[in-house]
Amino acid sequence: NNYKDYGKALNAHCALVPYDEDWIIIRDQDTMYFPLDHRRLIREATQRYPDTGVFGAYTNRIGLQWQLVEDQLSDNPSVTDHYQMAKHLEEKYGSECKVITQGGIAGFFMMFRKSTWKNVLFNEGDMGNCDVLFDWAFSLKVRDELKLKLRVIKGLYLFHFYRFHKDVRDTTHIFGE
Repeated sequence: NNYKDYGKALNAHCALVPYDEDWIIIRDQDTMYFPLDHRRLIREATQRYPDTGVFGAYTNRIGLQWQLVEDQLSDNPSVTDHYQMAKHLEEKYGSECKVITQGGIAGFFMMFRKSTWKNVLFNEGDMGNCDVLFDWAFSLKVRDELKLKLRVIKGLYLFHFYRFHKDVRDTTHIFGE
C-alpha cells in the first residue's frame, strides 16, 4: 500500500526537472494563490536571497506558527478577507523574507532548486511508518546538512483550506486512524 508514499512521488517528479538550477514548487491541492503578482514575489525572492535552500509562504491554517500571519491561526471562511490579507502582505513586505530556525517549512508551499533536492532527496516510505513528515524532514536536511537557509516570503500568502472542519493538529488524514 504505497498510496501515501509522498516522498517517492515527489522524488520521481523532481527528477523530471531538466536543470539543476531550476526552481521547483510543491503546493498542496487545497491552497490558492490570489490574483496578485505572486510570480514577481517568487522571482524577486530567489534573486534577493540566493543562499536559500527552501522558501515557504504565509498561510491561514497550518500547524507551524511561524508560517501563520502574526502567529495566528485563522478559521475565517471569507475568501474576500484572505484576499485582503494577501494584498496587505504583498504591499507591506513584497519579497522580503524571514529566516526560519525553529523548525521546517510546511509542504503546502515549498520552493527549492533541483540541485538542493539532488543533495538530500525526500524520505520515501508509507507516511504511517515515518517518524517525521516528508516536508519537515526535507527542510531540516537542507538546513542542517547543506547549511542553507529556510525562509518564508513575507509578502506571499496562500489561502489554505487545510483541515478546515477539524483541528490543524489532527494527523489522522496522514497517518491513519
